[in-house]
Amino acid sequence: MRPERREPDQREENQTREKKPDEREENQTREKRTRPERRERDQREEKETREKRTRPERRERDQREEDETREKRTRQKGREGDQREEDETREKRTRQKGREGDQREEKETREKRRRPERREGDKREEKETREKRTNQEKRTRPERRERDQREENETREKRTRQRPEERRERDQREENQTREKRTRPEKRPERERTRPERRRRPERREHRRIAVVFSSDMASVWLRASVLLQKYRSPVMVCTCSGLFGLNLVQHLVPEQSFCALYQAWSKGEPVQLSDKLQALFQEVLQDFGVSSPQKFSAFASFGFHPVAAGLPVLPSGAHVGIPANFNSSAADSRGITDRTVFINGRAVDWSSAAGSALSHALLLSERAQKFAVAREVARLDGGLPAVSAAVAPACVGGVWLYSVVLKQMFALHSGPVLFRAAVNALSLGLGLVSYFLAADAVGQFVDYASDRRAAAVSQDYARGGVEFYDKLLSRNKTLRTLMGPKGEEMYAPNGNLFPATCCS
Repeated sequence: MRPERREPDQREENQTREKKPDEREENQTREKRTRPERRERDQREEKETREKRTRPERRERDQREEDETREKRTRQKGREGDQREEDETREKRTRQKGREGDQREEKETREKRRRPERREGDKREEKETREKRTNQEKRTRPERRERDQREENETREKRTRQRPEERRERDQREENQTREKRTRPEKRPERERTRPERRRRPERREHRRIAVVFSSDMASVWLRASVLLQKYRSPVMVCTCSGLFGLNLVQHLVPEQSFCALYQAWSKGEPVQLSDKLQALFQEVLQDFGVSSPQKFSAFASFGFHPVAAGLPVLPSGAHVGIPANFNSSAADSRGITDRTVFINGRAVDWSSAAGSALSHALLLSERAQKFAVAREVARLDGGLPAVSAAVAPACVGGVWLYSVVLKQMFALHSGPVLFRAAVNALSLGLGLVSYFLAADAVGQFVDYASDRRAAAVSQDYARGGVEFYDKLLSRNKTLRTLMGPKGEEMYAPNGNLFPATCCS
């Protein structure tokens, strides 16, 4: 039979158990005392390191000083809080090993205590185990410090191997974090606030609440719009391009209500009717040109000195050609020109003067030149060239969208910063505008060249009429350049050609 355990042994065990929580409380009090001192020391060190980083020629010396300060920290004793912040991994490893060893030792001690005949030996063994623990802790401290120092050196080497841009970004982030911590205002207790501050506080809250609500509403509107555009991007682009194309073709879709009403010639409050001579001329041109559906073409009396036209023969509204009144004039009878009052710079043209006679001579066209002028308008409408001109703007709008998508994919900016995406959008918009100006000029030249070529290909008389038409056009521009003064010099060249238009004009 084993005898029962004695009371003094039980007292010793209770004392050993009570010592552990006392040690923990002492460690906690030490940590609380050293926290404000550590904070002040860390703040001073951060200031020094920040000032040193701003000087690129002293970075190596700063790095050596940082290494020395870190070594000094690790050499100091009694700063378990600093070691805990610097090396959490080390504590985890030691805790795991210590737990396993404690469990084994507790099992062994329990078995030994249950044997009453070996109580004295158990006491000795417990003392020896305690001494071993203390000796092991003393031995492992320098080893752990060396291992931690090696790990820190490795991390420093990895950081130095990184690119300078990454190091700058990391340093910038650290500096921003430290500045934010410093700039955060300390919260004063409610008792320290004065009475006027307490009274003004609700008003400030109301103003802030209104500003926050307004900014949140605006942000929600922008977010909803951006989400809708991203979700229905293709339909929005198709609708925009088709709407712009239709807007450019309005005068050709409904020419009677838009184009004819704008260019119709009026006399004494009534619209001018086209003469029989010009009607016969128009039908002759249609017959010579070989229009497939002449009933789709109609003529009306227009103001000005050159024919105008709008509409498409394939549509029910048809095509309408405006013929000016000066086409009624001839070399023998110039009443269609001289009986009209033309104002230039607010002054009526004197047809009896040298400039007036030169202008009337330039406006007087022969029959073959008149046929060519009407035929080029018929060729432009019969070939559907107005649709080509109207497609330039929608194509450039689609090009802006294409430019933005391609540039964002090339530079991987779909998930990038908003500033970079806005810059790419502005660049694509500029490219679209440049493309529009270049394409509009090129398409205009193509339309004029195609219509002139088709009209001159009808016969030799039409070709000779084309030469006469452009000769008279150049002489008219020269005369207008002299009559208009400075404006004419800005608009017309000395040889009679037009100067290219600019964005401002």
